[in-house]
Amino acid sequence: QAPLLLNLENNTAFGGAYGDDVVFVANDWHSALVPAYLKSMYQSQGIYSQAKVGFCTHNIAYQGRFPAANYGFLNLPEELKET
Repeated sequence: QAPLLLNLENNTAFGGAYGDDVVFVANDWHSALVPAYLKSMYQSQGIYSQAKVGFCTHNIAYQGRFPAANYGFLNLPEELKET
């Protein structure tokens, strides 16, 4: 929610918050859920509707894979489980 709340009045290029039109950078597996949360928690509510996500992978050998039984801990809709 930071882009909607952070006030950048001390920036000479622009003032106010970033707003809704932003790009999130998901940097490796530990932030890999950013696109899923963006879609299910924000875009489904009309927030960050134009936001984009760039995903960077540094270590393809470890992809942050966890048992499917842990999916419930993520607080994501069930329909995203297989996507």
